[in-house]
Amino acid sequence: MGRSTPVTCLSNQQMDAYTEVDTTPATAAQVDRLVAADKTFAAGCEQLSGKLLAHVSTIDAARDMDVARALLGDPRLNYLGKSYGTFLGATYAGLFPSHVGHMVLDGAMDPSLTALQLDSQQAGGFETAFNAFARNCVGLSTCPLGHTAAEADSRLDTLFASLNTKPLPTGQSRSLGEALGMTGVIAAMYDQEQWPQLRAALTQAEQGKGAGLLALSDQYYERDPRASTAI
Repeated sequence: MGRSTPVTCLSNQQMDAYTEVDTTPATAAQVDRLVAADKTFAAGCEQLSGKLLAHVSTIDAARDMDVARALLGDPRLNYLGKSYGTFLGATYAGLFPSHVGHMVLDGAMDPSLTALQLDSQQAGGFETAFNAFARNCVGLSTCPLGHTAAEADSRLDTLFASLNTKPLPTGQSRSLGEALGMTGVIAAMYDQEQWPQLRAALTQAEQGKGAGLLALSDQYYERDPRASTAI
């Protein structure tokens, strides 16, 4: 739904810089940098897409879904929603209860939670997914994270810490710092089919090469080789 009239917030170069900001600040200066980056992002959205922003919401999207349903001639909407899509589906059902057909909401969001609570809940989901990845990985002779789940946790922590102080080369003008490395790992937590790609990327990182994790991070941000993103 974002491709027809997308919200634009940052230039390609600004978006690259935004994705490299440390999202796990340990000092006051790092906190200030993260806050400043978010404020720049928000100001960019207002500057470049101000007229559109008032019409971009879950309620607006739900209403658009009902327009699409009517145009297709369907008396009821059959819907599968995952993650945020569960909130969108529930909103639709609240607005148009008589138009709901079969509706499946997988991994439902609790709309009563604060943003901080939702982030914490999502982090817990990522942790569960990584633990499953680690258990699978350590059973393989080619696992770059060791031979036990505890060792996998430790090695990943060590990798992120090293990326924070010494980013890895990627064969591009961009290097792989902690933020991009962490995003690369997170990107593979959504789909078990990406685990082999993550294992290969982590193996590269152990060898001092960041291209694999950068590719996963770019995939997450929908960044193509021409430095074009979906944001």
